[in-house]
Amino acid sequence: MDYSEQLAALLDQLLRIVTWPEALARACAELLEGDWASAYLRGEYLPDEGSLWPSQRQGIAQALYILTRRGSVLVADATGSGKTRMGVHLIGAVADHNLRSGRLRRGKALMVCPPVVALAWQNESTLAGIHMDIHSHGVLSRARGRK
Repeated sequence: MDYSEQLAALLDQLLRIVTWPEALARACAELLEGDWASAYLRGEYLPDEGSLWPSQRQGIAQALYILTRRGSVLVADATGSGKTRMGVHLIGAVADHNLRSGRLRRGKALMVCPPVVALAWQNESTLAGIHMDIHSHGVLSRARGRK
C-alpha cells in the first residue's frame, strides 16, 4: 500500500510558516524542555535519581552544556528551587570531569557565598560528599578579619 499521499498531507499539516517570535519561542522550549539534556548527564557525575529533583538534574545538564561551550554559567532560579543542592552537584560534576580529562589535580573547589547561605552550602557539600572550601563574602569585605 502506498502512503505517499498521506505522508505528504501530514507534512503539510506539520510544516507551516510562523512568525519569528513563535520560532524563537519554540527554539527556547526545545532548549529548556527537550530530551537533548539527557545526553549530558553521565551516571558517574551525578547521584541516583532520588537525591535530585528532575528540574535540578535538567538544570545541571543545561549548565554543563553551557560550561563546555562558553566557560561560565549563571544559575538564576527562584527562591526554594534547590539552587544550592544543584550548585554543589554541578561543582562536583565539573571537578570530576576535569579530573577524568586530566586537566586538574585532586583538590577542593572554593565557594564564596553570602553569609546567610554559607551553612547551607556546607551542609549540602557534606551530604553530597563533594569537598569544598566555603567562605562567606562577608569575611572578605572585612579588612581586619582573621580569615
